[in-house]
Amino acid sequence: MAKLDSTVIYGYLQVNGELEVNGTTASDGKLYAGTENPTNSTRLNYDGYFYATKVFNAIYNDYAECFETTVNYNECKNRIVEIKNGKVFIASPESDLVVGVVSDTYGFVLYGTEDEIKNNIKVPIGVSGTLMVDAENKVSKENIGKFICSGKDGKARVVPKGKIDNYEGKIVGKIIGVNEEINQYKIIICLR
Repeated sequence: MAKLDSTVIYGYLQVNGELEVNGTTASDGKLYAGTENPTNSTRLNYDGYFYATKVFNAIYNDYAECFETTVNYNECKNRIVEIKNGKVFIASPESDLVVGVVSDTYGFVLYGTEDEIKNNIKVPIGVSGTLMVDAENKVSKENIGKFICSGKDGKARVVPKGKIDNYEGKIVGKIIGVNEEINQYKIIICLR
């Protein structure tokens, strides 16, 4: 590796050339190399455009957008929600105002901050990707491939096969897996 022309001034590092990271020890707020998924939450900011060949996020799975809320984030995670008068509510059964599922596994969030989510000003709603949703009834592997709409308390209600035309505007996603232990369906978001 070629030696870099670098300067450290009052805690800032300026590098002219390439920057290579060799250390593999995970440390909060530090860049490191390795294959383990990071777990800390210290921010790393960059003011400008950032380009990469590919960006992977192996832990969290959905793309969420924040909306102003009337419900507590911790009480509505993994529930289907609707928007009325610009605010998020737990969806009523078979609502045609549904917009998605409140996510606790978003890998990317738009129009919101962690503070706004923690303070129940906004909630992150999964609008693309996969996430888990609480089920209205006991989950079943036989439901994989079926669609869901909102049921009681914003829980997932399975749409009967051959009946999706009766649920136009009410479908939130398609079941792709189940977690029997916590009675949740894994869905891929697909509003219809």
